[in-house]
Amino acid sequence: QEQQKFDIFDLNSNTLKSDSLLCEKTVGIIGYGYVGQAVAQRFLDLGVKDMLYNDLCVVKNPQPRAEFTNFERLVSESDIICICCKALTQKSHLFQKDAFKKMKKDAILLDSYSNGHAINYSDLYNALREKRICAAGLDVRDVNRTHPFKTNLSALNNCYYFPFKECNHTWDMRSAASESVARAVVSALRLGRNSEQEER
Repeated sequence: QEQQKFDIFDLNSNTLKSDSLLCEKTVGIIGYGYVGQAVAQRFLDLGVKDMLYNDLCVVKNPQPRAEFTNFERLVSESDIICICCKALTQKSHLFQKDAFKKMKKDAILLDSYSNGHAINYSDLYNALREKRICAAGLDVRDVNRTHPFKTNLSALNNCYYFPFKECNHTWDMRSAASESVARAVVSALRLGRNSEQEER
């Protein structure tokens, strides 16, 4: 069942950018290194409107280009936020209850690379359960590590786990990570759109 959440969207389809679920979205990337830039390129290929990033400092000549901003603006203006920094390159628990309060109610939070150290999972669980944010996608690359609050989060229909597989080559790893992120986002967006239609 978990795998099916990610199979509903064909990343190689010929869907026009103007028809994309992402065409009017602003994406915020936390950590704009090689992985962050690969994720950003995938989002741009899917037609996102604006790209913001926050890092320890301004990145020189990033590819693709994105606007550097502070954490507070990124959190409050982004429709989709993707954490792409390693554990020790940013302070732990960037995302806790105060950050979730600043996010849009239809925002999606993705942790693709921090190994769980950037999020307070207790606060994330409460934010998802109380619908303060739309959805979250979490990296479970290290299958031997006990994921905080996994049992509780798995019971929610707006929390996704990336079916991430390690790759032998650096570029393959970046590509696989960015594809998993894209799949999680589109699944969450479709979940939100279906929920709106049901409410009507």
